Amino acid sequence: MSRRYLVLDSDPADDALRWELDRALRTGALSDLCFEYRFREADHETLLRDMWEAQDTQAILTLVSDRATPAHYLIVAAGSDELVDRIAGELERVVPIVPLETLQEQAGRIDETHDAASLVRLALGSDAYEPDPRSVALISDGFSHEQPLVRYRSAEAAALAPHRAFIPALDRLAAEDPDASVREMAHRAARAHLPSGDAADPGPPQVG
Repeated sequence: MSRRYLVLDSDPADDALRWELDRALRTGALSDLCFEYRFREADHETLLRDMWEAQDTQAILTLVSDRATPAHYLIVAAGSDELVDRIAGELERVVPIVPLETLQEQAGRIDETHDAASLVRLALGSDAYEPDPRSVALISDGFSHEQPLVRYRSAEAAALAPHRAFIPALDRLAAEDPDASVREMAHRAARAHLPSGDAADPGPPQVG
């Protein structure tokens, strides 16, 4: 299935958006797809997923509330790029989606905002198959940051939006970073860059 992530400008702890989204799916321009709310699952107290399924499973919509990162985002999955485009376009009219340019601006101001998680949100909002040059550069800059949390979030972002330019820095971090959590995340991110179908590749870690 084709898939797209839409980062939301909302508080993942605020449950009101779930019901606004449900109402929009049932009564708005996407009502012909007959979305039905299926379930909520929780990995733990800080990570919730709400899932809607369209008629005949032609599309699946997942609202992820990650209160730890924090990040609030939608995953749109459908049988074609055209249907993903249509659903994403309609959702932009009813929920507060953060444009990629804004995510890039936020990720570029980490030293001012101390918001290392902006790198993760940038990766989520980028093209997971071919992130654009500016996003790649912003994530790469974090690999050499003096703060371990920024290096950790950069490696996490690299796992979510793999790019060959990340591999040398990830290998270095996995082998040499003084912080154990950074080494572990860099190792996981480097494995996300393995060729598709490699038996040793568990796939990228899924935020949310």
